[in-house]
Amino acid sequence: KTNDKMAIKFDDLITDPIRTLKGIHTEMNKELERWNVDFDRRRSSLTDNGVKQFSNEIAAFKLEIMRFATGIDLLSRYNMIADAFRYMNQAFKDTAKSKGYDSWRLFQIVFIVSLILDVVANEQDLMLDDNIKNKAKTDDVDILYFPTGGGKTEAFLGILVFNLFFDRLRGKNYGVTAFLKYPLRLLSVQQVQRVANILATAEIIRQANVIGGSPFSLGYYVGDGNTPNNIDKDLQRTLLELSSNELDEKYRLIDVCPFCGHKTVHVVYDSQANSLRHICDNFECVSQGIIPLYLVDNDIYRYLPSVIISTVDKMTALGFNSNFHNFLYGAGFECPKHGFTSKTKCLVNECQCDPADYNKVSMKDPAPTLMIQDELHLIRESLGAYASHYETLFEYFIKHLSGCNRGIKIIGATATISAYAEQAKHLYWKGAIRFPTASPYLDHNFYSFIDNKDIGRIIVGYAPFGKAIVNSVAYSLQYLKRVVWNLYSNPQVVLNFNGIEITGSEEEQLAEVKRLLEEYWIILEYNNVKLESNRVLQALEDPINTELIDEGVQPLIAKKMTGDDTFQEVRATLSTIEHAESVIDGIDFNMIAATSMISHGVDADRFNLMLFYGMPGNTAEYIQAYSRVGRKYTGVVIDNSTQ
Repeated sequence: KTNDKMAIKFDDLITDPIRTLKGIHTEMNKELERWNVDFDRRRSSLTDNGVKQFSNEIAAFKLEIMRFATGIDLLSRYNMIADAFRYMNQAFKDTAKSKGYDSWRLFQIVFIVSLILDVVANEQDLMLDDNIKNKAKTDDVDILYFPTGGGKTEAFLGILVFNLFFDRLRGKNYGVTAFLKYPLRLLSVQQVQRVANILATAEIIRQANVIGGSPFSLGYYVGDGNTPNNIDKDLQRTLLELSSNELDEKYRLIDVCPFCGHKTVHVVYDSQANSLRHICDNFECVSQGIIPLYLVDNDIYRYLPSVIISTVDKMTALGFNSNFHNFLYGAGFECPKHGFTSKTKCLVNECQCDPADYNKVSMKDPAPTLMIQDELHLIRESLGAYASHYETLFEYFIKHLSGCNRGIKIIGATATISAYAEQAKHLYWKGAIRFPTASPYLDHNFYSFIDNKDIGRIIVGYAPFGKAIVNSVAYSLQYLKRVVWNLYSNPQVVLNFNGIEITGSEEEQLAEVKRLLEEYWIILEYNNVKLESNRVLQALEDPINTELIDEGVQPLIAKKMTGDDTFQEVRATLSTIEHAESVIDGIDFNMIAATSMISHGVDADRFNLMLFYGMPGNTAEYIQAYSRVGRKYTGVVIDNSTQ
């Protein structure tokens, strides 16, 4: 569990950040002193390796404290940095209102403040002293390590949003601030809505405070298999023929408007700009209709969104597409109709504008400052070896050819920390700094602890006896469905369970029981291969669902999430689960039959009941998979295996 006793409220960081952060710094030093005292007390009983490891962990925590202190010092001395920090906290405060929380987790705010120097170190207008610049760890990879569901995404989005505001305040009015990369397409799907939400909130704050520059915008840069590379004449004809519903089904990336929160998002083809646009048709929306979200590669090259979500393999475009140049070098011209270009030719081939009418632009520090690699542990083996060529080339271009005279700050987020230093070295040719640093204690560190009284997941395993495993899985799913259905139909039974304590009138208690049971309504069924998924679905048709219907129980209605499913099918399924007011009445399925594609990046509080068809091939995959459940309520995991 995170150390919520020191949860840091957004309001405190907006009104008096220095006092609040210094209070954290004081507690960090107290923790360090406890480590030192314990080390001195135990040193004589430790082996040589034990002494070395304990010493290294103390030294790493000292560095962590030093970087945090440097961030506080910068906030206290430079108004530009302090303003960006305040706006960032305001953005997260406004976003968090609808989610019911009002503070950062301790590790999140320490991480953000610790990276401030790395973001601002190369801004000449700050005139930082050399002794401060030399403390920057720009050439090291920061590895953000926290268990699945712990809040890593909010931590790296925090430093990203700070960077966005800092860029606008320092005069970087256009261009890409950050790349946010994922190993696989599925991992990026859910993040589009999440990133779009925080960018929209930040954009509202930017406008309210009359901060110059272009609007904060988002690009989804994942390749032709999911989104178009370009809108050529053939695609233009197709887009003009498609109905509104067909455009939405094929190209819509988000269902909920990030500005107003309503399900009023549609995709339209703007023939004048030759662009696919997301719009909100809520007339009261502050977006005034246009949502700055780009999904066509050519649109991203010419509109240069502030943040680009990408897959790792898409970086190969650096080697064969000259328009990738715009991300790293910026653009010198702007077509009145079609956006930026680094050439004296518009990126839309049919453009009739005279190059003499182009606006000349001068982009300050055009290359991105941040490269955030989520699910870093998946960039390994053949994928890692392949990606490393482009990672280092990307860095070389920015540092030596873009004119920015700096590198790029790389952040890696992971829930698996094994051999992180070696991975960073081979992938980026850089050193690595783990955050939080390793603790000398197995059950706690400064930011979190193991709560032995809190049950995150209940795991039950059994082997089928006298029947095929597919039938055992099918009947297990039937039993699970029957139990949840019967409890939901008779909520009074739950109130009689030992340990159930729900306050209020009897009517309120029964309503709360039903609300809790709704969190267990969707069953997540995991298969090692797609063939097993198909077998389970066939087995459900008869006799499983026939028997359930005869008993008056809702049958099992499954959606698939495997490699055979299209990008839009996966996106729509996840969006439906996340945004439905009720999963009982509001959606047309109650089960997901999935493969390993759900093991990473699928974050849904409504997954709390899971069944495995056989054990995954390795322990890391098993941990990642069962971590999909139990994020908000105690998860139930059932392993049905012959192993």
